[in-house]
Amino acid sequence: MKITNEAKLIVESILKENNCSALHVSVVKGCCGPSVYLTIGNPEKNQTMTEVNGINVIITPEAVERAQGIVISEKEGQLILEDALASC
Repeated sequence: MKITNEAKLIVESILKENNCSALHVSVVKGCCGPSVYLTIGNPEKNQTMTEVNGINVIITPEAVERAQGIVISEKEGQLILEDALASC
C-alpha cells in the first residue's frame, strides 16, 4: 500500500476533523468480486496498526494481500484509490 504525499495531507485532515487516528482497509464482496473498502476510526484493542507515509493504517487480515497493490493519491483535491487487482 502506498499513500502519496498529496493524499497524505487530505487523509490527515479527514482524520483530524473526525477525531480519528487511523485509516481502516478491508475487503467487501461486490458484484465484480472483492473490492477494497476504506473507512476511518480509532483502533480497537485487538487491532494492529501499521504506518504508511506517516498515516496509521489498520488492515484487516483478509485485506493484507490485496492492500499491497493499493495506491491512494490525489487529483484536483479529491482522494483517488488505485487498485491494481480491481476486476471492474
